[in-house]
Amino acid sequence: MTKSATVWAVLALYVAALALCAAWARRRTRNLADYYVGGRGVPAWILALSYFATYVSTNTYVGHAGKSYVFGISWLLLGAVLLAFGIAGWRWIGPRMAEIAAAEGLLTVPEFFARRFRSPAAGTLAALLVVFDSVWYLTAVFQGAAASAASLLEIDAGAALLLVVGVQVAYTLAGGFLSDAITDALQAVVMLAAAVVLPIAFVSAGGGLAAVLERLRALETPGDGPGLLSLAGGAPLLAILGLSLSGGIKLLADPRQTTRFYGTASGSALRRIGWLAPAAIGLTYLLVLPLGLLARALDLPPEVAAHTDRIVPHLLGSGAVVGPFLSAFLLCAFLAAAMSSADSVLLVAASAIQRDLIGRFAPGSRWSREVWAGRVFVAFYALAPAVLAWLHPPDIVGLTAFAGALYAGAFLPSLLAGLRQEPPAHAGRAVVASMVAGAVAAYGWKFGVLAAWPSLPVHEVFASLAAGFAAYTLARVR
Repeated sequence: MTKSATVWAVLALYVAALALCAAWARRRTRNLADYYVGGRGVPAWILALSYFATYVSTNTYVGHAGKSYVFGISWLLLGAVLLAFGIAGWRWIGPRMAEIAAAEGLLTVPEFFARRFRSPAAGTLAALLVVFDSVWYLTAVFQGAAASAASLLEIDAGAALLLVVGVQVAYTLAGGFLSDAITDALQAVVMLAAAVVLPIAFVSAGGGLAAVLERLRALETPGDGPGLLSLAGGAPLLAILGLSLSGGIKLLADPRQTTRFYGTASGSALRRIGWLAPAAIGLTYLLVLPLGLLARALDLPPEVAAHTDRIVPHLLGSGAVVGPFLSAFLLCAFLAAAMSSADSVLLVAASAIQRDLIGRFAPGSRWSREVWAGRVFVAFYALAPAVLAWLHPPDIVGLTAFAGALYAGAFLPSLLAGLRQEPPAHAGRAVVASMVAGAVAAYGWKFGVLAAWPSLPVHEVFASLAAGFAAYTLARVR
């Protein structure tokens, strides 16, 4: 069997498994609570694997992995930060959010802000931010998955994008949250296995660990300052810390992550399994982040080395590090990573449109309460990021980090306040002020300050967090 035939055969089996899961979940989806939060009856261990799979996307295996080609060993700081934030999310935020969501019947994150602070305006603004910001993240996910599929399947980039988006939307439409969570759990196993296989394959292709390290040391220039094997080399640590914080805060404030906790009514069950998701995230990043650095010990065409997002797909697709069967397996892992992230984003955005926008301004409409309408919104919402990914291939890491920075300032201050036993009274104005300030600061810093001074090593997450917390505090004082 040829390489291409092997890849297609493995992919077909994988898609068939997803279809079976989606069909099973569809039969158990009867209302919006089933469609958007799985009826709050999903086992905690499945939610933990779903949380991991939702966060670890194609961006991890393609975008983040390739960045160490430029940043070197210092890029591992990202993994340490994500592990810390994952532990914080499952220890202090997740169980409390599950209890609040069950007690108040919440289906969306914007509803959390609207109900906890008695502010419909805060819920509407949060929904608008979710709908707008999710486009950027989905664009990056679709692009990363399409690049991997095009390389390994040896098909046109447009056809690869169509394949990725089509499969993704189809099984999300079918079973909603329940389909999402179950397939995520299956995909998590594939993704963890890929995280173990990839560094072994790269090191083996370079002639073994000793040969790879020798080659990397030979690339260092004596007397030229810290190199890629130094924590002080590759990029300013402040810039790496900014990217790391924007990614870490997504584990606390990004709706696609926090809605995983809505899938159960038991905060105690989440506390008992709280180690699983952070451990899986930390292990995956520890293994995957050095891939770009390891690729320096291999022969890369200059046009590939100039674009770090292309490094991993090129090495896998060219057969330089693995054979046809492993190429097929890794393709499935990359598509699993994309789909396990994109499905949750599609559901979060669709629920914000249906429950928090149409539900507020046309509450009696069937479009605000029927499951079929939710499915329509899922399909409709996928169009914009798919078109953007086709028209303008993005910087995967940059886009996902920006999405995290926006949620950091816009949602985190109010989210932390809302988790209290009794949220601050009359704080709706502070919540709205924090959301506006955090979002404006993220966009202003990213597309204003950094556009004018691109060498400035201060990431937009710092500006967004400072503005969001300051606005919330000042509005509460007044």
